[in-house]
Amino acid sequence: MNIEALRKIFSRKTHGENKSVKPSIEEAISRWENDTDRNIEGYKIVRGLDSKPVEVVLEKSGKTPVFAIHINGKSREQFQISGEMQSLNQAMGNLTFEQFLKSNVFNGWYELRGIQRLDAQVNKTHQGFVFGLPGTQPDTFPVNFRAA
Repeated sequence: MNIEALRKIFSRKTHGENKSVKPSIEEAISRWENDTDRNIEGYKIVRGLDSKPVEVVLEKSGKTPVFAIHINGKSREQFQISGEMQSLNQAMGNLTFEQFLKSNVFNGWYELRGIQRLDAQVNKTHQGFVFGLPGTQPDTFPVNFRAA
């Protein structure tokens, strides 16, 4: 094989590899959040207190897969699509309720809207990022609790 043939093979391989390289998570998030054609409502990817995106991950595959919402370095809410565990709506509702009660789940206040898949460098268990509308924290009122 001559040097010219090797050069062609090497350049094709490099070119092919560059085409298949996916953007980083932060690049993909930034593109989606700023894309006014795909994200007309101006949604944002929700972030935890650790400033990392909140994501849905596959915890257990099989006939009845188990998914979880991964936030602040751990899986907070587990759910199944079908079966006895809670639904996705319940899991997201529980996160919203926890945020409302404790104010320590998300980095900011969000109205959760759904899950967004992005073409990015993610691991095999990744299923998508939680997204919503950022807003201001609602007013809270003190509650007096008396044990019966």
